[in-house]
Amino acid sequence: MKTSLKIFALVLFMFAYTGLDAQTYKFGHLNSSELLQSLPATKEAEKTLETFTNQWKGKLEAKYATLDSEMNTFYQRKQNGDMTQKEEEMKTAELNQMQMEAQQMEAQAQQELAQKQEALLNPILDTARNAITQLAEEEGYSYIFDTSMGVVLHAEESEDVTAKVKAKLGI
Repeated sequence: MKTSLKIFALVLFMFAYTGLDAQTYKFGHLNSSELLQSLPATKEAEKTLETFTNQWKGKLEAKYATLDSEMNTFYQRKQNGDMTQKEEEMKTAELNQMQMEAQQMEAQAQQELAQKQEALLNPILDTARNAITQLAEEEGYSYIFDTSMGVVLHAEESEDVTAKVKAKLGI
């Protein structure tokens, strides 16, 4: 019984191994960073993000410049003894409020920038991903590796499909 079970397992293994050996795989690779940088939509998105970032940067610089000016005036008046204790307390509270508002504005800018970046880049990534999937299905690629990620250290007989994906994307 044990012998026949071992023979059956061996025969099953041999059939499975020959079945795997008969199956051929087609491998491809591309550099997704290069691909995305070559897309006109990516360049437009980067310009939009740069403009958006510069707008926020201008607002933040103005806010911090106002805060800095108010603080300098406060310290000068305090050093000169031109303020009562009550005025000093009120001005300190006002400056703390201004600083908190500036920090909130900075956090809001970072959040809005991240949202804007996601809104602009996700459709581009989806388009590229769809083109890669279509190419893989149409041309029978089993795997397409991304060389920009540094994941594949060695690969045999892999075709660079970057040009084909660019063609699918119309670039």
